[in-house]
Amino acid sequence: MLTVTYEYKLIPNKQQIEVIEHTLNICRSVWNYALRERKDWLASRKSPVNACSLKQEYIIPADTPYPNYHNQAKALTEAKKTNKMLKSVNAQVLQQVLRTLDRAFADMQSKKLGFPRFKNQYRMRSYVYPQMLQNCVKGNQIKFPQLGWVKFRKSREIPQGFEVKQARIVRKASGYFMMLSMQLEVNIPDVPFRGHPLGIDLGLDKFLATVDKNYTSQICPNCGLLIGKKTLDIREHDCPECGYKTHRDVAAAQVIRNRGIENNALGHGVLENACGDGLTGVVTPSQEFVKQEILNVSLRIPRYNEV
Repeated sequence: MLTVTYEYKLIPNKQQIEVIEHTLNICRSVWNYALRERKDWLASRKSPVNACSLKQEYIIPADTPYPNYHNQAKALTEAKKTNKMLKSVNAQVLQQVLRTLDRAFADMQSKKLGFPRFKNQYRMRSYVYPQMLQNCVKGNQIKFPQLGWVKFRKSREIPQGFEVKQARIVRKASGYFMMLSMQLEVNIPDVPFRGHPLGIDLGLDKFLATVDKNYTSQICPNCGLLIGKKTLDIREHDCPECGYKTHRDVAAAQVIRNRGIENNALGHGVLENACGDGLTGVVTPSQEFVKQEILNVSLRIPRYNEV
């Protein structure tokens, strides 16, 4: 599965802008209500069992379950039956707001982040359509629930074979934008790396200091002897121990190659420093990264999402 996200500028008409702004306001109301409900429940469990606060008290029955995502989503479904404002917005959009709040609470615990904050009209700037219809894009138009067909500036073509899965509408100072998440069903076979290993040294004076920090220019690639620091005017490697001679940059590249082989860096699942010392230098890609890059080249997809 390959997923990419592209950003496009929307060109909505006046009526569509009103719908977008209305949806943002309802999403903000749902966020604030759900956050208040969670905070009140947590505060009610902090009261001493043998005393009441002189300032205020939260009266919530002891058997009331914690308002997690599932409980709040169920309550939202019931509220939509009688609340016209909630009924006017797509149900999946509102449920996505509750999911985002639930992730915020989970991140607060796992990542030690701050408590989720209430949102005013300036802080709620986007909402998500978690599911899009098939063939929702035709030319320079895209079809959204309740918005209908909306024009957009097609700054790039959608890659062939990709299917639009999600869409996020974002309000910025420069207008309205959409972030399209697209997926391609593709299976990439696991091909073992083969061929002669190579080490790369940049060989430029402005990058040479970084290489020197990794000691690649101070070690003999033939015998491993630590020769010592070389000044920038010394461009030849001459080992006093084994007599190996070569260009300084070539020797540094060979040291990097040797370390890559020793550490078996190609088998790691993340990008790692080829020298293994944690400093910025030449990196060796993981197998999954190389496979992704090969696929991107074949599909002519930019290496990084330009969003």
